[in-house]
Amino acid sequence: MANNMNTNAHQPTGIDFSRLAQQLPGMQGDIQRLQTLCRGSAELPVVMVLGKYNHGKSSLLNALVGQPDRFGVADCRKTTEVEHCDAGGVRWVDTPGLDADVAGTDDTLALTAARARADVRLLVHSLQEGELDQAELTLAHKLLEEERQTGRALLVVLTQRDQMSDASVVAAIREQLPQTRMVAEVSANSYVRGIAENKPALKAFSGFEAFRTVMAELLGGIQSRKAREKQALLQRLDAGLAKLETEARKTLVSLQEDYQHQLASYEAAMISVEAQIMRKFMEAQA
Repeated sequence: MANNMNTNAHQPTGIDFSRLAQQLPGMQGDIQRLQTLCRGSAELPVVMVLGKYNHGKSSLLNALVGQPDRFGVADCRKTTEVEHCDAGGVRWVDTPGLDADVAGTDDTLALTAARARADVRLLVHSLQEGELDQAELTLAHKLLEEERQTGRALLVVLTQRDQMSDASVVAAIREQLPQTRMVAEVSANSYVRGIAENKPALKAFSGFEAFRTVMAELLGGIQSRKAREKQALLQRLDAGLAKLETEARKTLVSLQEDYQHQLASYEAAMISVEAQIMRKFMEAQA
């Protein structure tokens, strides 16, 4: 099995993804992501926002694409589907807010899309809400672990800095996530107003220029990171197949041993029966 997985990141087209999903049901996320990466470099780089409802994800994207109303913004649950906009050679993707519906459908849509489609994940958190809660921390640690294993970028974006009441919140969040180097503080509202009202100081306060610089660096190295990620996923899936092959061989040996044991038992039983028949025949002749 393991030998059927081509670990050359530039030649993965011979992979039967449907069969692979059947063989490794516990690695569906890796398989879906690899399938996305195998489509080639012609695909636009995908930047996706993730985070809780009403934390400023859609406003952030609207400011990035330069279209104030492109993604719906509201104080209630607004984004219920994965939506995208292509602008500036990038596919910008909005996702439903996490923990916004009781059934968990929004979470499933957002996290599945982030796992399979996103090249850069922006974990958005409103500074109005103080530190990250446990659900956000769990998600951040999961994304950080994926970044460590595959190189897929994570940027923590702290929004609504214009409404932040306690400056120590930023330091506290950095202490919560000491593993991440990428933390940006922005205000989409201040950025849009700064442009519309021609107020350079307000635009500078928004933090968007520094944020755009970080984004440009992340997007500039996207193809090399995707190649490394593809190689890492191929190796991880190959290891999964190798483990599956080892387990199958152990099962086969065990079955063979059971068969040999059953065969020996059968032969011993037959000898016993034949001996009994022979003894009775001998007794009858005596």
